[in-house]
Amino acid sequence: MVKLRRLLMGAAFALAAFPAMAGELTFWHAYAGQQDKVDFINFALGEFAKKHPDIKLDVVAAEQSAYKTKLNTAMASGNPPDVFYTLPGGFLNAFVKGGQMYALDQDLAKDGWRQSFLESAIAQTSKDGHTYAVPVDVDSVVFWYNKALFAEKGWTVPKTYDELMALAEKIKADGEVPFALGNKDSWPATFWFQYLEMRLKGSGVVASFVNGDAKATFGPEGEKAFERVAEIAKKQYFPTGFNGMSDQEANMLFLNGQAA
Repeated sequence: MVKLRRLLMGAAFALAAFPAMAGELTFWHAYAGQQDKVDFINFALGEFAKKHPDIKLDVVAAEQSAYKTKLNTAMASGNPPDVFYTLPGGFLNAFVKGGQMYALDQDLAKDGWRQSFLESAIAQTSKDGHTYAVPVDVDSVVFWYNKALFAEKGWTVPKTYDELMALAEKIKADGEVPFALGNKDSWPATFWFQYLEMRLKGSGVVASFVNGDAKATFGPEGEKAFERVAEIAKKQYFPTGFNGMSDQEANMLFLNGQAA
């Protein structure tokens, strides 16, 4: 795999502003269909249940895209879950601005809890000097490649962007899909844009947008990044109909050997 050398906060768990801390707790997560993460959540909840046998847990799981809609609806109706999975940045900050979040500052200060997290990850769940969620994982953004297919076709793993584009042309000529992208939910393609923009300038301007900086703006690098993504799409290096394909469907193209 070709590493893009950037780590980012993947997800976090947060508390509603007024959690029901006794009797019963509602706990929502977006890991439905991801068995390894479901196993982790079940383990953590099991440990919690051992320490708090008097508290009943009402656990609700959903798939990522459906989860976002479900949580937004619950928040808008004033009936949020007590503890819930959230994405960092703008998604979480919208709830913070609405006064719907419980600040974890005092809790994090106890028993060295805050020190158990990467400070860079905590920064993604903090706003205006307060922390509203704790990180649960850190994602590494990489390119996965099919080693068996590469060996069969004699393809060499690229080390530069130009080599990557040249290889994509070879892959396409061999009748394979170069990049398994499913952009139905819009967020997958943003990785392509954001990382290209960062490699061209390393500005961190996307983070500035997320943090509500009114002065944040893309320079020429932003335009160049968009142009490169458009060029990749025009050259048909993404699957046919990728904007109507889900991320899960795109993953299956790769896992079934239909994308390199």
